[in-house]
Amino acid sequence: MEGAAQQNPAEDFSVIEDFFAKVKKGDLDKEIWQAAEIICRKDRVFYIGMGTSGTMGKYGARYLSNYGKYAMYVDDPFYPTDDNFYENTVVVVMSVSGEQRFLFKQVQGLKKGGATIISITNSKKCRLAEAADYSLAYFTGLCSTNLVDFDALWGHRRGPEGYGKEIEKFDRYLGILLNEMQEDDRLILTADHGNEACRSE
Repeated sequence: MEGAAQQNPAEDFSVIEDFFAKVKKGDLDKEIWQAAEIICRKDRVFYIGMGTSGTMGKYGARYLSNYGKYAMYVDDPFYPTDDNFYENTVVVVMSVSGEQRFLFKQVQGLKKGGATIISITNSKKCRLAEAADYSLAYFTGLCSTNLVDFDALWGHRRGPEGYGKEIEKFDRYLGILLNEMQEDDRLILTADHGNEACRSE
């Protein structure tokens, strides 16, 4: 995005809130049941997605069809969606990022045509989720991160004040993380080498 200010995830707590919203398993189970109830009430189910999400849509449509539910998939990003045919239809739109512009345009047309939209994305803060009537955000089960600023900005450059501030910031967020962890969650902290900002050559 040209002209837009770069947002530093370390300064934006909404990124962390979104992460924890995705990993609370009990909430996701409840949301899946609510989405299933919506699908049961509608006459038709359309799955839309591209790439791997489109493949999942094919599977979902076939699975429901085996049980007598009228279901189809659309993996063509140019499929026409600008008529009023979609009353009593639920559309399950799948996208990892939720930012795919062709899918977003399709969702707008389907919604205008009377469809109920359920999004399945990796975040409730993406365009598709915000446009949907109902959204499910999933978490893949493993999160890893590299806190490279310790090395790149402070350790190798011998910046002890910046290094100290980074440790304090990490300590604050670690406390938040520990408070949000569930009983069966695991946290592993490792370091690849000792990089002391104050050491001499």
